[in-house]
Amino acid sequence: MLEIKKELEDLNGSLLMIGALDGKIVDILDKNSNIAPTFYLNCNNKGSKAEVTTIDVANNIGLEELHKYFKDGVDYITCEYNAIKDYIPSFIRESLRITRKNIYIFLKIKMIINIY
Repeated sequence: MLEIKKELEDLNGSLLMIGALDGKIVDILDKNSNIAPTFYLNCNNKGSKAEVTTIDVANNIGLEELHKYFKDGVDYITCEYNAIKDYIPSFIRESLRITRKNIYIFLKIKMIINIY
């Protein structure tokens, strides 16, 4: 967990969160003042940041359409594996198109699967 905590504390730029991340991870991200803006997609976690945009499910943004919504891209994506497991091929393709830095995929056991 220390390795993950250090990675998340060092993030600097815009962030897209997908799925319901662990509360400890959200707390670390909330405390990081270098992350702005933050976008939530299909996420029940509500951050305390001033610049938080919750992307409503009514907007019908599928994982295969991320590049249409985020034309300017984001620096980082953090997501919970169960939220994307059915869409792994399209998620990886689309997220690589919009992400300038790293993609973090978390399991409930609080580990990083891969950094792309």
